[in-house]
Amino acid sequence: MQRTYSIVVFGATGFTGKYVLQELLSSNADRELGLPIAAAGRNAEKVADVLKQLNAQDRVKVMGNINVDDQDSLSRMCSSSRLVLNVVGPYRKYGEPVVKACVEAGTHYLDVSGEPEFIERVEAKYREAARQAGCYIASASGYDSVPGDVGTVIAQREFSAPALPSSVEAYLQICPGPAGYKVHYATYESAVLGVASVDNLRKLRSEVKRAGRAPATNPLGPRPKPPTGIEWIEHPAVQAFSVPFPGADASVVKRTQAALEAGGEPSVHFTARFVLASRYHTYLTALTGTMLGLLAKTSWGRSMLLSHPGFFSAGVISHEGPTEEQMASTTSVTTLVARGYSTKPQAAPGGKVPPPDREVVLRITGPDPAYKATAIFLAQAGISLLLDKDKLPAAGVQTVGALLRNTRYVDRLKLRGIKIEKLSDGPVAK
Repeated sequence: MQRTYSIVVFGATGFTGKYVLQELLSSNADRELGLPIAAAGRNAEKVADVLKQLNAQDRVKVMGNINVDDQDSLSRMCSSSRLVLNVVGPYRKYGEPVVKACVEAGTHYLDVSGEPEFIERVEAKYREAARQAGCYIASASGYDSVPGDVGTVIAQREFSAPALPSSVEAYLQICPGPAGYKVHYATYESAVLGVASVDNLRKLRSEVKRAGRAPATNPLGPRPKPPTGIEWIEHPAVQAFSVPFPGADASVVKRTQAALEAGGEPSVHFTARFVLASRYHTYLTALTGTMLGLLAKTSWGRSMLLSHPGFFSAGVISHEGPTEEQMASTTSVTTLVARGYSTKPQAAPGGKVPPPDREVVLRITGPDPAYKATAIFLAQAGISLLLDKDKLPAAGVQTVGALLRNTRYVDRLKLRGIKIEKLSDGPVAK
């Protein structure tokens, strides 16, 4: 089918959408990909206003009257483009109609969802249809979950034969500047609805397991201690308080590892923790998470949480989101502690494998994670998908880590300011 656009950004008038457009333009994606880029939304005038703000009227086309409640409009959008970048959330409310339209049109799809239920439901429902349509569907293409997912793939590939990887522990941190930091309401709403649907996620996973389609891996070596509660991380590369990371990383990484293992590469155990600047911030975050977990389970509790986001987040959540000053002074840091074996270990009597003897520590540093870094991760994933098509796996529902593992994605991230460095490589730290 002849396509008019290389990429359509759906949700261009939203808080994240304009940064995704800005990143595509800064990367000259419209010129590099050979077809124009389009910005889509419900209101054509508002879309045009965003393009005017970006001084992009001559480089990006406007698609108006595109609405998640109008499947015909979604079909028109998806059939016109090679790829849709969907930044309209919460995805459990608005995501599936866009996925459906993309699959029916044979159009590739990426989003920045960090909602495990949506991600796993899309995989369960559309994996075969996407494969037959010859398109790629991948969620979690932003801060959820590129640093953890792609970072893990980078870290485990440091263990080239005869070495073997065993585990990766990710420590994610947001470092605000003097102006502080805010999170946009839409991100918070997704989190509240995600907690509310935990029972639905458990039911979905049970159904997938009974059908024999649950991702399965068999990593070498002992499993790291699972994240539980507030914990001081003694590792010299971290040295901070932490809480379990509430995002989709564990779910996404498990799927990537299953794909790697199916392709003949060794898989790894994975854990993720969120690192805080002080004991005070750690306990405040834990308290906020506890309140959210309790209140989100009832309709009246969700109403309270969503009606008073500032109160329940200690002022972090707002409908305006962070200011440009706040985003400019905020950085994101992900430290990855990968452990493995210098050579294949000999199992002791009883089959027990000894602990790893080698440790590699990587660090991924980028700008404001929720919006600026997310825009980089998503836009560069889209460019890599379209330009490196000879390096992609079979079509279907994928994770970014599995989909782009053999492309120039990581190189493109580095060119756009994402710093990836090896801090150490040697014996396991005590």
